[in-house]
Amino acid sequence: MQIPAGQTTKRERLDGIRRRCLQLNDSWKKPQWPLLLLHRKNHVVMCSSGKTATVSWLRVLLRLTGVPQAIQIAKKNRYTITQHYARYLVEMNRVNAVERDAVLRRNYKIMLVRDPLVRLISGYRERMLKTDNKGFLQEQDTVKRMFRPNVSTR
Repeated sequence: MQIPAGQTTKRERLDGIRRRCLQLNDSWKKPQWPLLLLHRKNHVVMCSSGKTATVSWLRVLLRLTGVPQAIQIAKKNRYTITQHYARYLVEMNRVNAVERDAVLRRNYKIMLVRDPLVRLISGYRERMLKTDNKGFLQEQDTVKRMFRPNVSTR
């Protein structure tokens, strides 16, 4: 039986996917261990990148510890959470290198991702539209001057 032009067998599609995945394989890169958080009690390793609701997930993981102090920290603002979560969640760079493989094998792994366009918009809103974001005032001013004539210096 001849397959019509433009159509492939299931086996060919799977082989194509496998080839493309091998091209994207970045297993030769050094792992970014500080980005992986271990929640020993619930056997979870979480990997997140910026703008993926990381602080919201830290709140959840802190509550899941069951430790009253961690639960109180989870109720605080994002800055307090990012300063104190490491008391209750383990960054994988603090795990013995010999133990890391075993930890990754025996725990659930979660990777947080987000739609790229939504992530871009969220980053723009956080960095450019918040007036109390003192770390980005110079960048805010630069963007305003690029796209607005007669920008006030107030």
